[in-house]
Amino acid sequence: MNQTDRQYRKSVNFYLHKIQEEDVWYIENKGGKDKTRFHKGKLKKIYSDARELFDLPSALVQTARDFAREQFKSWKNNDDNKRYPHFDSFIAVRYDKRTIFFKQTDGHFQLWANIATNNGRVRVPLTSCEEYMSVLKDDMDLFK
Repeated sequence: MNQTDRQYRKSVNFYLHKIQEEDVWYIENKGGKDKTRFHKGKLKKIYSDARELFDLPSALVQTARDFAREQFKSWKNNDDNKRYPHFDSFIAVRYDKRTIFFKQTDGHFQLWANIATNNGRVRVPLTSCEEYMSVLKDDMDLFK
């Protein structure tokens, strides 16, 4: 998982660097408000490059792209923020329904998380107090 975390952070920084360097974004005025937009074709090229450079599953490269876009928009829309986003240390890997799913079984461990990593999927048993587990079971539908 540490290797996945490092590759994910590098992928986010790669996207941020390319967004700034290759004129991937533009401002569009809609209804009197300026909106930051991205050229889809240029993002696809960056995605292809990131897939070649980083040892990550496709879905994690996509969540890295989404995270980088959000960081760029936040920086662009905040005039007080002079420092361009770049991550030197740990950032949380963004998992979504493409990269993590939960499975319920009747065995010793009743809930499992199946998590995408750079070495394939890892199956992790989920354990916690009974109250939290019932909340988690209720929320599992969000990941299906």
